[in-house]
Amino acid sequence: MRLGDHLAEVVRRAAEPGDGLWVRGAGAAGYTRDLREGAAGILLALVELAATGGDAGVRAAMAALARWLVHGPRPAGEPLPGLDAGEAGVGAALLRAGQLLGDAALLAAAAERGRWVAAQPYGAPGRAHGTAGRLHFHLLLWHATGASDPLAAALAAGANSAAAPWMRATAGAAGRRRPLSARPR
Repeated sequence: MRLGDHLAEVVRRAAEPGDGLWVRGAGAAGYTRDLREGAAGILLALVELAATGGDAGVRAAMAALARWLVHGPRPAGEPLPGLDAGEAGVGAALLRAGQLLGDAALLAAAAERGRWVAAQPYGAPGRAHGTAGRLHFHLLLWHATGASDPLAAALAAGANSAAAPWMRATAGAAGRRRPLSARPR
């Protein structure tokens, strides 16, 4: 069985009412919509398979999973804004699916997540949970839509990163380093 066929079958089973991995797992420990370990990651894999010539089954599974991410149940607790673990990753997967399917509703859902992510306070600096991942998502949205809001959000995230204490400490340490040519061999 080809990878695309296998993923499409998993998504088809999950899309059956009241059944499937994501539906049964909603709210359970370990349930995730995230890019790194959850439904958004599967969606992004399906998108890339479909973009390289996936069959109609892969495209149908991709569309079903994208709809589930937009309308399906959410895990308990507050959502996170991160890229690998959070709504920025869900938005990035919806953006790519919307682009490939030509689906304005999915593009709108990605933009909605972008607005929500932009409104969240900044915390960690990194890609997975933090500002760098959020900045990346906003740049993806801006590149895809040309809208000014994602660009403004990316610039705000960049300014936050540049002003962060860890960035100032790193920049200061880098300024004190000797060039490689001056180091002992």
